[in-house]
Amino acid sequence: DEHTDAFGRKLSNDLMVVAGGFGAEAEVTEEVAAVALAVKADVEAALLKEERFETFAPTHFRRQVVAGTNYLVTIDVGPRKLQAKIHQPLPHKHEPPSLMEAHFLSEASVPP
Repeated sequence: DEHTDAFGRKLSNDLMVVAGGFGAEAEVTEEVAAVALAVKADVEAALLKEERFETFAPTHFRRQVVAGTNYLVTIDVGPRKLQAKIHQPLPHKHEPPSLMEAHFLSEASVPP
C-alpha cells in the first residue's frame, strides 16, 4: 500500500494528506526538523522578542500540500511546547521556509 506525493516521493499511510487539508499527526522527520530549525530565529522573535529558547526540539507535525507545503510543527522548548505553522515553497522557487504563525500550546492540546 504505497503512495507518492506530487513529486514522486513515497509516503507511508500514516503521512497521507487530504487534498486541501492537513494530514494526520506524525512524529517529526529529519526533513521537517530541518524546516523548523530554519525558522527558529523567527519563532523566537515572534514569541520571545529579545530572548532565545534553550531547547528547540521539533517532536510532531502535520502536513498540508498547497503551492508548496505548509507544516504545523509541535516544538518542545523546555517547560512548554509551541506550535509553528511554516510554509515551505516549491523546490523550483529556491526560497527558504517561512514562519506563518506561532503560539504556545496549552497543556490540554499538547501531543503525548
